[in-house]
Amino acid sequence: MPVPVLLISGACAMTTPVALVRDWIPQVEALRGKQMVVFDASGHAPFVSKTEHFVKTARGFGVEVVGAGGE
Repeated sequence: MPVPVLLISGACAMTTPVALVRDWIPQVEALRGKQMVVFDASGHAPFVSKTEHFVKTARGFGVEVVGAGGE
């Protein structure tokens, strides 16, 4: 993929278990970088249950990408 990939997973997600995601993420080709973050005590929608942490994480990843030469 020619775009950066940030994958945020909830540790308690039943529909997409963290183990499954960890097995899958190495197969993702992300030429501009990829990162996986697991939110403890969060389910399938960490953007709802941990909104502030989600926004901070997404912004931080964006800053990393831009700082690494992204636009």
